[in-house]
Amino acid sequence: MIISLYSSDVVADVIEQLKTGLRTSQILIDTTTGEADDCIAMGKRIAGAGVHYLDAPSSGPGDQTRPGAAIVMARGERRRCGAGARLG
Repeated sequence: MIISLYSSDVVADVIEQLKTGLRTSQILIDTTTGEADDCIAMGKRIAGAGVHYLDAPSSGPGDQTRPGAAIVMARGERRRCGAGARLG
């Protein structure tokens, strides 16, 4: 699942609403430009449910993103970061 929201606060609210629907081993990729400490806390919060959180803000305008040429800087469990390497 990929989410891209306005702020870390909004992400926290949405994750709380989604929490019961998240599945074990699911990877949640958050492309919101949020605060690092908030992202770490959110990852820990959903890890208890077996969900993997990747903080992955992207860089590039829409004309780069559409053909898959944007840069994504992912942070999370190292072995999970490569799981979404080819999103397009």
